[in-house]
Amino acid sequence: NLLDNARRYSPPGTPVVMRLDSTLNEAVIEVEDEGPGIPDAQLPHLFDPFFRGPDARRRGEGTGLGLAIVARVAAAHGGRVEVTQPARGGTCFSIHLPLMTSRIAA
Repeated sequence: NLLDNARRYSPPGTPVVMRLDSTLNEAVIEVEDEGPGIPDAQLPHLFDPFFRGPDARRRGEGTGLGLAIVARVAAAHGGRVEVTQPARGGTCFSIHLPLMTSRIAA
């Protein structure tokens, strides 16, 4: 969903970048685009079920469930989703998932 949204809402020919990183405790998946960004007033509602911004409503696209599902799947795995807007423009969604450590009894 994040990749599809980035492609859908970015100008044609602009890159969509996906990164995977990890720390000792978590894996982070990022999807970043060079689109127009998201208006500040919409940010608190992005992960609400059935929320669609004016651009999506105007295009007649989507049901407003995609980002809500992404957030709930991440939460079901003990993680979270964050959205930032880089100063240079665009949007970056980050999925943070805890890394599980297994202990083997000796």
